[in-house]
Amino acid sequence: IKAVSQIKLTDSAISTSTTQSDGGNITISDTRLIDLRNSQITTSVKGGTGDGGNITIAAKQLVVDHSDIIANAEGGNGGNINLNTQALIQSVSGSSISASSRLGISGTVSISSPLVDIGAGLAAMPDTLKDINSLTPKRCATSDEEISSFSVIECSGSIMNPDRPVITP
Repeated sequence: IKAVSQIKLTDSAISTSTTQSDGGNITISDTRLIDLRNSQITTSVKGGTGDGGNITIAAKQLVVDHSDIIANAEGGNGGNINLNTQALIQSVSGSSISASSRLGISGTVSISSPLVDIGAGLAAMPDTLKDINSLTPKRCATSDEEISSFSVIECSGSIMNPDRPVITP
């Protein structure tokens, strides 16, 4: 498949399969988006000593959500998978990208994509919850007739910390 703007697969498959010979190759190139949802792109050799087919994908964005990209073989070597993308988005569980063989040598998986740590900008959450009673202001005045105030303000360039609020008169 070449020069297609986008490929969206839901509950579908692009596959090649053999029982004795080498597996067929799958090449998808010059594509803006490949969106796999509960789908597969697979090459497989289900018997004999044939090597698995290769899978080559060149897309600006590749989404693999509960889907598989697999180049497997039974007796021969596993196929190779080459992914070249500017953005690879893969669900944490329920998806796999593998090039294996049950009896032969596993193939290789090569991913060429910028490494972006989306968790780098997230703040770490505390392990325990803060007791809300410790955050509420206590009465400042010594008697009911006196007037007092309690203010929590954010200082420029600093992060609010509920353990150490800034108190102003």
